[in-house]
This record gives sequence, C-alpha cells and structure tokens, in this order.
Amino acid sequence: MEYKSIGEDGMPGNNYYGDMDKDFNFMLRILVGIQANFELGDEDTIEEYGSVEEYGNTDEYRNAWEYGNEENYGSVDKSCRFVVGHMRYRVVIVPNLPVLRQKTVELLEKFSRAGGRLIIMGKLPGMVDGKPDNNLAEKLLSLKGTICS
Repeated sequence: MEYKSIGEDGMPGNNYYGDMDKDFNFMLRILVGIQANFELGDEDTIEEYGSVEEYGNTDEYRNAWEYGNEENYGSVDKSCRFVVGHMRYRVVIVPNLPVLRQKTVELLEKFSRAGGRLIIMGKLPGMVDGKPDNNLAEKLLSLKGTICS
C-alpha cells in the first residue's frame, strides 16, 4: 500500500494513518515486552460505561511510581480508579489519536485530579468530538500526573 501525506484538501492522507498504526503497534509491543497487564478500550464503551472512582486521597494510599523519582513522575493514587464497566485502572494510556470525545476528556481530567496516572503516547490530540480544539493539547499536558512521550 502506498502511503500519502496531507492532501490538497488539508485532510490527512494514508501516511498520517500509517504513522498512527506504527505508533500503536510500537506501544503494544512495549506493553507485551514488559509483560504488562493491559486491555484496550474504545470511546464508545468509555462513553457508555466510563467513570472515575475516588476512595480518598490520603498519603497512606499513595506510593511512588517505580520508574524514576516521585518529583518527576508524581505518584499513583491507590484510591483512584478509571472505571470502564466492572474493570478499574490506575493508569490510562492514550495512544496517538487525532480526536477524543468530550466525555473522554472530562473523565481523563477527573481521573488526573483524583491522582490517576495518564500517559500520552505519540502526538497529542487536537480535536474534540471531531472539531478542532486549540487548547486540548495544553489542557492534557497541564493535568497532574501526565507523562507525554
């Protein structure tokens, strides 16, 4: 398949989506390689079944993240979970995505404020609900506990 870059109409071509595919596969290989327990989510399911649970933010529930020092990486709050259905997560990885849904952005903000860990892989999203949002990247980067690679 031949990949094309941004077209004359300003819309991303195949190369853009090819890069997203490569980034996503790279992320999956890393997670499998370090034998991490992980699941893939989609925004349809998150919109319908997603929430954030908070059990309190006391120091006894906090622990330093094992990779690096606490000053750089903050801490993962054991008392906060990103919930999808019956599953609960302390860490959420956002892959290279051009668009996020408003509900997803709201849940990620709430999760971060409660002490959850957010990792953004690749390029930052620039649209919410399919509409350009010039503040989205800055908003995501300003969230406490966010790591961007």
